Amino acid sequence: MVKEKTPHYVNDPLINAATAPELKLVRPEVNYWKTLGIVLLFLLAVAALSMGYSIVLGCFSSERSYWSFLTKVLLKSSPWILLISFLLCSRFVLIWSVMLYQHYAKSETRLRCCFVPSCSEYAILAFKKYGTIIGGIKTIGRLTRCHFPGGEDFP
Repeated sequence: MVKEKTPHYVNDPLINAATAPELKLVRPEVNYWKTLGIVLLFLLAVAALSMGYSIVLGCFSSERSYWSFLTKVLLKSSPWILLISFLLCSRFVLIWSVMLYQHYAKSETRLRCCFVPSCSEYAILAFKKYGTIIGGIKTIGRLTRCHFPGGEDFP
């Protein structure tokens, strides 16, 4: 007994529901509380680090006044600490935002990508492999190339 193959499209809702391309989409679970907790812990750690750095530098300064300590040390060190912390934390936030897109975007929009891996999967891979700046540049480059005929493209 030879089994017949199911054609690509059959006018039967049960077969179409079982073979729909939407079933191949990965819809990751997005945990808001975990993400908020990680970002808050990171910001608290950065604040504690900047205060500790400032206190250590303030102990060795010749002027012991509190206001001169704040103006000289905190204002000089805070922008660099904030910039470094933003670059470290932004990678996590960008990956989380792409996962948020994957979870809530319509199937028609996500199935339009003609590359393997899809553009959103490429973005996550690029951010994990290269970080915020280079991963962002690679992701933007991929989004500009996303048109027919497509192909296989990994970061």
